[in-house]
Amino acid sequence: MKRKFSLAMVLLLIFNLLLPPGLLSTISTVEGAQTDTETVYHESFADGPGVAVQSGGASLTQVTDKTFAGNDDGTALYVSDRQNDYSAADFNFTDIGLENGKTYTVTVTGYVDSDVTVPT
Repeated sequence: MKRKFSLAMVLLLIFNLLLPPGLLSTISTVEGAQTDTETVYHESFADGPGVAVQSGGASLTQVTDKTFAGNDDGTALYVSDRQNDYSAADFNFTDIGLENGKTYTVTVTGYVDSDVTVPT
């Protein structure tokens, strides 16, 4: 019995070595992938901070002069006065239409001013 188990493990290892990297993850992703994308929440900040609320000591201000790739209209939410790593803009789960038990992909387009030093 031990010999059959060892042989099975060796064959499994050889099989894994011969597969192209990522093949199994690609297969599982394709099988579970949805072909349609539905936007549940999108915020342009054109009318202010929207449903964003401050977290920690951060201040949230709407700005209209931050044009960058992905933000052609220049409106954005400026987060300043961050005292802690958790000081930021929070978006409450239910306020943006998310449902418990579902999986979502979140995309955030951000910009750091050129005069800001970002630590490594």
